[in-house]
Amino acid sequence: MLNDIGAAGGRAFKSFALAIRAFGPDHYHSGMLYQTKDGQVMLLHLADNFDLRNEAPSERYKWAEPSLTTSRCKLLAVLCAKIASQDPKIPYGFDKTGISINSSTGAVTPGPEGKGLTCASFIMATLDAYGMRLLKEDEWPRNSHEQWQNATIERLKAREEVTEEQLAALQKDTGACRFVPQEVVGASTAKPWPVGYEKATMLGIVLQTHLPN
Repeated sequence: MLNDIGAAGGRAFKSFALAIRAFGPDHYHSGMLYQTKDGQVMLLHLADNFDLRNEAPSERYKWAEPSLTTSRCKLLAVLCAKIASQDPKIPYGFDKTGISINSSTGAVTPGPEGKGLTCASFIMATLDAYGMRLLKEDEWPRNSHEQWQNATIERLKAREEVTEEQLAALQKDTGACRFVPQEVVGASTAKPWPVGYEKATMLGIVLQTHLPN
């Protein structure tokens, strides 16, 4: 299900994949692995609030091949490069309502105050740019990750770039559905899309067994 980073760029790599790594028990981070025009393999990921990174992937990451055609993977690889070239300042948030990515330019249109993305929902927003709906989002439960959301707000309070308005808006969104990295990466390997909650959860659990903490 998962491949080593060293295998990216080989014949089995279709120029785009989803990458994931563990930072500890039940703490995962995801991004998009893509091949540039000159053959480099890069990792595009939302590391934190207004912190989009485009960099060579660490060996700590593993990658999963999405159940997409080669042509669609190539489209997404080009889009990742366009997004990286725009270097957008994407806010961290629990609700991605109103945020969109232009498939032609890679420009990111922000949503209302407090709306933003996580590492996992950034992947979903990128796929959405081409109408590739990964998850049946309405099946995801609300109020299941409030402890994590409240801890995130506490962490962001120490950040200089975080305004009181953003914090207040984030507080209002506690209880919003959370799409976790292992579910998003796991679901990408399934057919057909969009993938329901139960299947994505199961695939996420299987994926976790292949990730070293």
